[in-house]
Amino acid sequence: MKTIDVSSADFLDMAESPSYNRLSFGGASVSFRVPVSRFASCPFEEGEIVKVVWRGKTLLIGPVIDLEHSLEGTSESWDIRICDYWWNLSNIQYFVNGRANGIFAEYRRGTGGSGQEKQATANIRDALSGVLDHAVSTALVPIKYDLRIDKDAEIIPFAYSSETYASLLSQIQKWRPNMAAWFEYGADDSATLVIADHAALPDVVLDLSAVDVSALSLKARPDLVPPAVGLTCNASVVSRIQRALAVYPSGASLSQPYVVTAEVDVPGGVKVSDTAGQYSPAETDSLGYDAPRMIVRGDKFPTGTAQWAARVKRWAPALEDCAGLEVAASPKITSITPADAEHRGYSNAAITHELTSGQINGRSARIKWGKVRVDLRVRATEPPDTVKQYFPEYGGKSGTGDRWIGTLTFEVTTTNVGYASYRVDRAGTVENVSDDGGSPGDDETSGSYDTSALYKNFLKSYYEATRALPYDGSATVHDDFDQVCGGRLSITGGLKEWETMRSVIQEISLDLKTGVSDVTVGAPEQISLQDSIDRSRQLAEALRRTAWADSSTSSGGGSSGGGSGSGGGGSSGADDEVPELPSVGPSVKLLQAQEPPAWGTSAVEVGFQCRLSYGSDGKVSDAYIRQGKAVYAGSYIGGLLPEGDGSGGWVKSPVTSGEIWLKIQLDKDTKYLGSSLSAAGGVSDPVRLAEEDRKTPYEYYFHLATIDGNKVVQHQAGTVYLQIHPGTFGPSGMS
Repeated sequence: MKTIDVSSADFLDMAESPSYNRLSFGGASVSFRVPVSRFASCPFEEGEIVKVVWRGKTLLIGPVIDLEHSLEGTSESWDIRICDYWWNLSNIQYFVNGRANGIFAEYRRGTGGSGQEKQATANIRDALSGVLDHAVSTALVPIKYDLRIDKDAEIIPFAYSSETYASLLSQIQKWRPNMAAWFEYGADDSATLVIADHAALPDVVLDLSAVDVSALSLKARPDLVPPAVGLTCNASVVSRIQRALAVYPSGASLSQPYVVTAEVDVPGGVKVSDTAGQYSPAETDSLGYDAPRMIVRGDKFPTGTAQWAARVKRWAPALEDCAGLEVAASPKITSITPADAEHRGYSNAAITHELTSGQINGRSARIKWGKVRVDLRVRATEPPDTVKQYFPEYGGKSGTGDRWIGTLTFEVTTTNVGYASYRVDRAGTVENVSDDGGSPGDDETSGSYDTSALYKNFLKSYYEATRALPYDGSATVHDDFDQVCGGRLSITGGLKEWETMRSVIQEISLDLKTGVSDVTVGAPEQISLQDSIDRSRQLAEALRRTAWADSSTSSGGGSSGGGSGSGGGGSSGADDEVPELPSVGPSVKLLQAQEPPAWGTSAVEVGFQCRLSYGSDGKVSDAYIRQGKAVYAGSYIGGLLPEGDGSGGWVKSPVTSGEIWLKIQLDKDTKYLGSSLSAAGGVSDPVRLAEEDRKTPYEYYFHLATIDGNKVVQHQAGTVYLQIHPGTFGPSGMS
């Protein structure tokens, strides 16, 4: 293994722009440029391991990467970068049993009174050990590790997909604020990855009276010291009411500045404990990570149009403001085969009830799910502009305004039960099934337990890890400075509060020629409790994608180790303990609004526009022409044309399909005689000036529109112009 002393005179004379960069949970690297003679070989080989020393101290040991040859005029050089072993962790994908996705971390057991009771959280040390042991034994990354972390610190298991070892370590960091990572090197050149809590970080003191600091910027972050930490849940899919699931410290209010809260799922069919007394208990209907049972509820499809109208408003809340919303007739319900129909439990006959709460795993032959397409003809009077696209067809006038009609299409997940409860075990043991809404009765009582206890230790560890007031900022130091990335920085010789700030050093950049350091402190940008919770909520979907029920491990195939950090994936019988988690839940989708039948439904009214009216069967019942104006010799004639039956400026067409023509007649003195609509046109006989002995009226024909099925092709609209025969002023060319 080569060794480079980047503080030696030989190196500094040779290297151009040498620099060192170190990032907590990001590794370290040394970069420099080496001038060479014409087309000389690089002094290093890609991938070779190099030891980098600075002033007698090992900065890093790791591979040479990204060798780049540059030729600029007569100057030639090699750009060289040497990284520590974090580069290996960042560039090797985490594969377990041939899979790149699954569930990360192993659930705790044995708290709450039962040695076999699965808990909702996992041990963070075990999770880190699992990743690092796998990296060492499988990916052959030549490192050791030292975890200086509270043995009781917890995370919530989360879904992973196509992650590297480093990205998994960063995901775990989100659950433990103020945790840092860096490499330490032994006398035998062994590399040890240290991951430590804030309390275990080494102290680094910057004395402004003794060190040349040219720039300093610091900002206190009280928003990162929450007075309380809480987990909430959705108490009801319908009401969407948030309930407090667990709060730490106990009894603390979540209604105060800088409180950290995140939403999780909790087991179905249980009462949400509220030890803080801030909310009332309520039934939940979604799956958590320790669910003893699942409650499934279905709502039978209505039989009357009034009930259907209420159902439509529930499915599409935007229609609540539609006056006089009606469902014109019983809808058409069609069973459809969804893309995920291969999932266990699908049946094209399970379409009697809308699935309104709970989830189905398909283990039981008695509880099935399906998909239907529901097509409804709906009517509304003067619908608001925000929903007018759903009512493209004009339905005529009513006593309160214009009626508009449309076809709404919904895709709905269905079930064959009104109420059911089943155990989330390998057999999917059914406890109760009924065709109506049912009543949980004793079911809920048997599934009730103190859900706040599931997360108490997790909240406590998160709360305690955020007690130190962090400072965000940076400093430029011109003198020798201890290059400890991941240490706790305090500053003396400045403000009193800086002496005890102990803010985590996140990054150090060092100019190896000048010795000037840029030091960055604060909280890592990627820290977000809710982001981490959101990843954990992908658990059921990830299980389904990876065929979890058929896998051979209970924790993502070795994603965490036991207390000793073995990284093993569980015993051979672990599969018997893992149920297939429910993954089909309530879903209602409003599909794209029906396409407007061209001009026949436009809300814009122009002269001679054709508009269609539809019956409850969706077929054209009537057609109307908007009255317009005609111009002859520069003046309007006849008022509003044509005459006929109708109201509000609309005249009823004699036909509901085919062509519609407007006929206008003038007498021999070019005075307006009348106008009418017809299904057939004719040859216009326009006015000839100075024509003597005219016996018949002048006639003009205008092709206004063609009705094609339920659509209108508008040929002419606006104002029509009666032209003078071109032969009046010379040969017309007409035969």
